[in-house]
Amino acid sequence: MIALQPVTSGNPFEDYPVLRTIWPAEFGIIAEEAAQEAVEQIPLGDIGGLYLITKADQVIGITGFFYCESIDEPFLRWHGIAPAERGNGYSRRALQLVVECIKAKIPYAKGLTELVPQTQTAYGAGIDKHFAALGFVPHGALETYDWSPYPWQPVRLDIERFAV
Repeated sequence: MIALQPVTSGNPFEDYPVLRTIWPAEFGIIAEEAAQEAVEQIPLGDIGGLYLITKADQVIGITGFFYCESIDEPFLRWHGIAPAERGNGYSRRALQLVVECIKAKIPYAKGLTELVPQTQTAYGAGIDKHFAALGFVPHGALETYDWSPYPWQPVRLDIERFAV
């Protein structure tokens, strides 16, 4: 059984090294920094949610959501499953649980956006297909950031229609 466990303190990547296996190193560093920044923001107010993904009380991934431009259109927070646990539907189930958390917290929420790196690697091609299989569709123009050599494609999930 897959469950979400809230992260409220510490560095989840340090506490659970399996999280460092989820992404290629260049993205894993960004994910870890983002998680640490989220934990630091908890005392300042509502960060959305940051969760460990667990299977039988073993940490197998990390996920969550945060607010960017609009509270009714949150963003998915570095959603990933450890390689040894992939291919079992755990990512979809964890996403369903995140959507349930969003709907409980923000009943009028409409969509969930993720930024997908547009790398010319097997990882880049695979991650595009993964989010498409979960129901995300391209949403807007490619975005660039000073912290990344790659453009990022916003993709959006219609959570009003997403089956939970």
